[in-house]
Amino acid sequence: MKDVADRAGVHPSTVSRVLSNSSRVTPATREKVLAAVDVLAYRPNRYISALMRNRRQRQTPAPFLAGDWGREPFLEWIDSERPDAILCYTRHGLPFEWLESAGIRVPEEIGVASLACSQGGSVSGVLERWESQAIRRVNLVIDLLADNTLGTHECPNVSIVDAGWNPGNTLRRVNGQRPNL
Repeated sequence: MKDVADRAGVHPSTVSRVLSNSSRVTPATREKVLAAVDVLAYRPNRYISALMRNRRQRQTPAPFLAGDWGREPFLEWIDSERPDAILCYTRHGLPFEWLESAGIRVPEEIGVASLACSQGGSVSGVLERWESQAIRRVNLVIDLLADNTLGTHECPNVSIVDAGWNPGNTLRRVNGQRPNL
């Protein structure tokens, strides 16, 4: 978003207003911003958009580390929101490395739970049961092919997946309670 703002000669918040169709933007400014969006082929990050929407609505920010976040946006979010814990989708050390590089200790200062952790591993979170997930994904693809669906599917598909919990050591109890995720 900053690149779009720089190219259009406006503040990033103006870009945000244009992209959310706010009436608080003049037509000339809207045109400059949309031209910069087109030139740069900018696409908003849906995860950051959801976080900011929650923040504006004074809701608890979504405790989520999107896979396409870079280190700096992630650490800026951590610094501004100060969550008790984050929920991420990775079995790898990326969020841990980023937190460690910023001097943030897990689980003493922030808890981490993963939506993709391994049985008996040190990371707390949801155990992956690949077989049941793979079967559901294969069935979804078969359904889409049978319907001759190309591109992004119009309707969201909800799947209930067999999963478990790995206690790990990346979450702490606060006054006997699990942290707010």
